[in-house]
Amino acid sequence: MVLRLDGRVDVDALGLALVDVVGRHEVLRTVFPADGGEPYQQVREVAELGGLLRVVDTAGEDEVDDLVAAETRHGFDLA
Repeated sequence: MVLRLDGRVDVDALGLALVDVVGRHEVLRTVFPADGGEPYQQVREVAELGGLLRVVDTAGEDEVDDLVAAETRHGFDLA
């Protein structure tokens, strides 16, 4: 997800809020790896997920468009 925020942002508070939401909703931490070709459900711990928030400070509209385009090209991997 991409958010555009203007003005002063408390990045630490935003990151903690995101961790709180992900911690309360198992579906956001659920993956389906395969073992011997058979997929199974695995609910990951929040601590396993690493950085949930990436902050990019940009100066120009063209740079924002390029960054959003690059991020949205990533595939969604259930594993």
